[in-house]
Amino acid sequence: AFDEAEFDQWLAAGDKRAEFFGQVFRTARAFNASSKRRGIIAADALAMAVAIDPSIVTRSEERHVAVELDGRLTRGATVVDWGGRLGHPANARIVLDVDQARFAAMVRRALGAA
Repeated sequence: AFDEAEFDQWLAAGDKRAEFFGQVFRTARAFNASSKRRGIIAADALAMAVAIDPSIVTRSEERHVAVELDGRLTRGATVVDWGGRLGHPANARIVLDVDQARFAAMVRRALGAA
């Protein structure tokens, strides 16, 4: 997660892209605040950053991943076979760590705040 105060500085220093993102992300920020979650979690931005520059990934694992389709409470949940118990071949690369400074720089540039 990004520090909220620092992220607000990026939004203030950015251009129209930052203004748009701030408006779009307002609901998620309000939900996080009401749930006492701290920080700015930009999962979609992270996915795009990895697609644009895979070298920012510092640790990842290949695992079999499926989407739960039958569960009454878990329908739509992503399930990772961390232990390989199902015997299915890996079908996803799971990013566990990235170079946070480089990711932050990519986000700042995308917001027009670089």
